[in-house]
Order: sequence, then C-alpha cells, then structure tokens
Amino acid sequence: MIPKLTFYEEKAGVFVWGGDLPPEHLFDSLDESPRQSWRLLNGSEVAIHQAEMKPESYRVQVEPDRIIISATDLNGRLYAVQDLANLIQDHGIRCCSFEGSPRFGWRGMMLDVARHFQDKAFVLKFIDLLFIHKMNRLHLHLCDDQGWRLEIKRYPRLTSVGAFRKGTQIRPGSPELDELPHGGFFTQEDLREIVAYATKRGVTVMPEIEMPGHCQAALAAYPEFGNTGWPLEPKSHFGVIEDVYGVQNETFTFLEHVLEEVLDIFPSEFIHVGGDEVPKKQWQESSVAQKRMKSLGLQNEDELQSWFIKHFDQWLRARGRRLIGWDEILEGGLAEGAAVMSWRGSAGGIKALELGHEAVMVPHTHCYFDHYQSSVKALEPTAIGGCTTLQKVYEFEPAAGVNPDDIPRLLGSQGQLWSEYMRTPEHVEYMALPRMCALAEVLWGRQSNETYGTFEKRLVPHLAKLKSLGYNFRPIQPEPPTNYVRIGSWEQGQLSNEPRELAFVMPTPLNLSQGFSISVNYGGGFYGVFIDSVEIRTPEGAICTQVTGASGNQDEGNIVHFAPASHPVEVVVTMRSKGTSDTEGNIYVVLP
Repeated sequence: MIPKLTFYEEKAGVFVWGGDLPPEHLFDSLDESPRQSWRLLNGSEVAIHQAEMKPESYRVQVEPDRIIISATDLNGRLYAVQDLANLIQDHGIRCCSFEGSPRFGWRGMMLDVARHFQDKAFVLKFIDLLFIHKMNRLHLHLCDDQGWRLEIKRYPRLTSVGAFRKGTQIRPGSPELDELPHGGFFTQEDLREIVAYATKRGVTVMPEIEMPGHCQAALAAYPEFGNTGWPLEPKSHFGVIEDVYGVQNETFTFLEHVLEEVLDIFPSEFIHVGGDEVPKKQWQESSVAQKRMKSLGLQNEDELQSWFIKHFDQWLRARGRRLIGWDEILEGGLAEGAAVMSWRGSAGGIKALELGHEAVMVPHTHCYFDHYQSSVKALEPTAIGGCTTLQKVYEFEPAAGVNPDDIPRLLGSQGQLWSEYMRTPEHVEYMALPRMCALAEVLWGRQSNETYGTFEKRLVPHLAKLKSLGYNFRPIQPEPPTNYVRIGSWEQGQLSNEPRELAFVMPTPLNLSQGFSISVNYGGGFYGVFIDSVEIRTPEGAICTQVTGASGNQDEGNIVHFAPASHPVEVVVTMRSKGTSDTEGNIYVVLP
C-alpha cells in the first residue's frame, strides 16, 4: 500500500499537494507534452502517458512502486491527478486501478457580472470551484441593461458611462431603489489573466455580448446605435427593457468593432450573443427598421431579429468562431451555424437538435440558481423567484425528450447565476452551492446505484472541504422545514386568471391546539399567483380570512394565521394566476 502522500515541490520533479486546490506550479507542469513523470517523496514514480481515449477521460493504475496515469488531453490529466491526490489524502490508496469519463462535454456555470459586478479575485476563486467539480465552461455574462463590464478600447464610454449606475432595485416587484451607486469593469488585462488562469485548469471562458436587446448600458454610452437617440442611463431596475439596438449600418459596425476586441481576448470557439427577451416595439415604430425589413423582404420583426443574429453568425464563422444564443434565436429562423442554449424549458433545445444544430440544455426549472433553494422563501435570502431545490437539480435529466439520434449534438448543460439580487461574493456562493455540486455530478454521469440520498450523504464531507477552502454555501436542510407540513399543491394547467377554489383536508395527526398558519408558496413557472382568500372549515363552522395576498417573485400576505382548531379541518384557498396557467406551487400548514 502506498502511504498517505501528497505532492509537493521539494526539488525538481517532486511535488506535495493535498486537497482540492493544487499549487500553481502543478498546473504549469501539466502541459500538452505526451509523457511526463515525477517522483513522490517515498520514491514512487508517477508517470503520465498519452493514450487514445475519449476527450477528458483518464485511467489511473496504482502499482507497488509507481502510479501510471493515462489520458488523451490536458483535462484528463488534470482530473486524474486531482482524483489521485484526493484519494491519497482522504484514505491512502492501495494497489488498484480506476478511471473516469464525462457523460457530457459541456459542463459549466454562467456567472452574471453585469447586474452586480464581481471583481477579478472572485472570478479566479470561482474558476477554482469549477475545477474542483470537473466543470469545464465558465460563461461570463459581461453586459446587460444595468452595466457594461469589459473594457473596449475603441469605445471608452462603454465603461466610463455604461459600467456605473445610480442605484439598484431592492427586491422583485418593487420600484424602490437602494440609491447606492454601483459599478465596475474588467480591463482587457484582467480578462486575459482570467482566461489564462482558467485554461490551466481545463476551463474555457465564454463571453456573452448581449444583442439585440438587454443593451441599455451600451446605449447610455452611445445612444446613436439605438432606435430613438434619446439620452439614457444604465438601468437601475430589472426586467425586460424596451430599448434595443437599431438595425442601421452604424450599429453593426459598432458591434463588429466590439467583437473584434472580444475575440482578441477570448479564444473560445463559441461566442454567446444573448438574443433573449427582445421587445419589438421600437423596431415597429422605427422608420429605419421598417425600411430595412421592406428591403430584405421580411414579413415581421421576428424575422428581422433572425436576420440580425444571422449576420453575426456569418461574421463569427468567417473568423473561425461559432455563435450560441438563448432559445429565442429560433424565432424567425435559426442561423446556419448557431447553437442554442435552451432556457425556457427544453423544447427549444429539442427543436434545434431536430434541425441538425447543437444545443445546451439549461431549463430554468432545474438550472437557474438565482431561484430560491427552498419552497419556503421567507427563510431564504432575497432571490428573483421560483424554487429550484438541491434534489430537483440532482434529478435533472438533460436528455429528457431528446431523440436518441440527436444525442450526439446535445453538448451538455450549465447552471445560471443571474445576479439581480446577489450583491456580494458570499451571496453568489450561497446560491451556487451545493446545487452546483449536484449539477456537476449529473453532467459527469451518475453511477447506476446512486440516489439523491446517497448523494446527500457524500455531500457532507465535501461541503466540509469547501468550507476549509473559504467557500460559502447553503447548509443541507430538510425541504420543507420540519414545522412546515405540505397539505396540498397546484400543478401547471390548474389555474388561470379566473379565481379557483382548491380544497385540502388537514391531516388528523397534526396538533392544531396551539394555533397554526397556512402558507401559500409559488414554486415555479413563469407566473406567480394572487391569493383571494384562505378559509378554514371546522365542526364549529367556517372561519374565513380575506387576504389581498400574492406569491411569486415577491411574497406578500401569503401566510395567514389562525387560532387553535379541532379536527376535522378543511382548508379552502381561492387563488388565480398572474398570467397563464404556467404556474405551480405548494400549500403548507405551519406549526408553532
């Protein structure tokens, strides 16, 4: 048995390293050379061999006096050495062999630094987190209505004006601002350092430059590239904004100049162009846009957006790159070389695959980590809405509904950290962890005998390691909390914008003699609910409580308190959707 060893640099070719984060010189040594070897302190050789294997795969063979690592590429070598060091540190290691191979080639996280800026030091720390979890993509959302975060030397006002706003919306659904100036941006040198740091750790950094919508910060700097020419400021509120890029030639030249500098910084194959949530009102009212549509023979503004995206698809392909965008880029016709990131469920991704394109499945139901981590939102820090629990992430199946013939074009998935209400690095980490751990396991590939229960047990020591490395996370907690007992739910399709009564019988084992509350909690879908009334019916008669409540992005009046009662008790909740029937949630009795 090889004793508990770690790798460290005592002299050339000898390393000591224990834990999840290796020293910088180890990354420097794991280059693309086909064969390397080191010596451990006990004299055992660690040899790395080039092998014909699937990308990022590896095999480790532990013999009495040597360890042989076989891999095809840098990522395979990185993951093999990481696993080996962790095994030696945690348990020691006997003569054995083990191997690893990812199920999906795209395993990542999206970090939104546009809504709330996070500095270079945090991004580097976040890249370490990706490496620990064998994730290989960092999607940087660098610009939006609320901020432009990358230096473009040809257009300095993008950062001098577009990177700073006067205040920030305090919570969803509220017009109130904190009136605290917020801003910041990365220099091109910062971004090159981030890219180099990530590359050593097997992580590709993909930039997102939003177009043709989500661009008010850019138009605040250069309003002539919009549709109105009106003076603007970076937006302090969140949501879908009407200001979008215009379709005049000058706007295309501006964006091409921006992308030229972006390509010089980021070597990634894919460049994300957004393409989501684009209001068409300004194009409908713009003589320039209408003239452009007529000259091109386009039938509507959806086709105009498709033409806009196709222009940059061709522009990127001419430079050896590829375009990827949110699933709205399907509307009006998909660009020839584009890939789709499917967030409004999986339907957009499935359609793209059927059309012969590649897709990354990121449905908001499972992959949006800006959602609450518990169905009881009152116990969590402010989030944008929705509910994506740790278990829901673990049970995510990226290939659900995909034709087997299309599986090779399904690239993988990633988690989204939209930062509207994540003001600090600690909050970002809290929202990422431990859900990111679950997604990493889904994308690498779960063993057939693994369940959520076994995952949760293995997660306990892993979170202890993350804590020792200085990461914040949400502790593993029961869902819902023990004093919340679910008595009913509503599913998508049940509610409309007309009031509907939902009746539930209170379980008789519950002791209601100390009083109780009824909590109505929106759990997912695009729309929350209005709560018109909560009624309790007992043998003594009906107790009706009228409420003007709501549950969704913001909860208000959704918890109703009642005096002690005796069984049998029936709960009748009257509510309606704020929009369509695409809403779901749970109703709880809350005990003291």
